[in-house]
Amino acid sequence: HLERLAEHPRYQALVRLWEHEVRARDAASLAACLDAGLQPFLHAEEAGNQERWEQLASVLPENPEVLFTRALAPDAEVNDNDRVAILERVLALRPDHAEAACALALQHRAGNEPARALQVLDAALKNRPGEPLVHAHRGLCLELLGRPGEALESYREVFRGPLARIPATALPLAGMGLLRLGPLDTATRALEEASAARPYDPVPERLLALVDERTRGPEAAEHRLRTALRSRAPHPLLHYALGDLLRPFGPVRDELRE
Repeated sequence: HLERLAEHPRYQALVRLWEHEVRARDAASLAACLDAGLQPFLHAEEAGNQERWEQLASVLPENPEVLFTRALAPDAEVNDNDRVAILERVLALRPDHAEAACALALQHRAGNEPARALQVLDAALKNRPGEPLVHAHRGLCLELLGRPGEALESYREVFRGPLARIPATALPLAGMGLLRLGPLDTATRALEEASAARPYDPVPERLLALVDERTRGPEAAEHRLRTALRSRAPHPLLHYALGDLLRPFGPVRDELRE
């Protein structure tokens, strides 16, 4: 049951938190944690409520999920060196934490160390083979290292599992990677399949509109965006894309035209 709940974005963090504590503690110790203040946190309407996570940090300071939340704090609260140290601690406690691995790789990429970022992601794949989020970030690192063939293969891996379960942040990274590096028809087909599997997600239609604009002109892109806005719940991403398209002198899509 916990594994199935872990697939839901709203509950992932709490499920991972409890998995760690259930495995690490005996029944009495776990009950003591609840008595110390976890119960109010669990009844919060929003699992990511900052105040509740701060409460939890005082109870379970070494829980990987608590540490990960700390690593995501604003720059004013956590400097880059501390952020890297915290993320490394998360992965030491929970090597299969894909989000922490990707966050650490992002820190290394921002520090102009893509090779080091790739090492982190390759290690993550040993613990989570086929993880879409890791493959998406791995593709970016490989591009930075001048290895486009391997990068394309990593982006393709994102689309080889259940399309409805691709993490929301992985899809735009991998989708744009396919459009940059792969045959356009293959990338288009992958995005169309993702759109059909994810009717709630505006990203595939946004990327397909970029393809339409390039291959069939702005009218085709406008038609796709307006159709998506009518058939799906209105989303700011699609509204922004349409507004950008309709500007008299919209920006050139260099990422697709190179």
